[in-house]
Amino acid sequence: MAATGFFIRDWNGNVRLAGAKKAGQATITVAECLALRDINNGRRKILIEGDSKLIIDCLNEKTLVPWSIHLLV
Repeated sequence: MAATGFFIRDWNGNVRLAGAKKAGQATITVAECLALRDINNGRRKILIEGDSKLIIDCLNEKTLVPWSIHLLV
């Protein structure tokens, strides 16, 4: 079972929102994509930190998105 979690902080570093949820039977890469999709819901000017170099590279358009996650990125 995979799970996702996130923190939203203001410019002073104070936590403004936090959340977590089950991602079901997902790979780590898919779980990270789901978390990013949830947090990026219409927000602008966000700073994303993540564990997956693949996901960060896809978001920065430095690599092609693998077919297994192309609907999530």
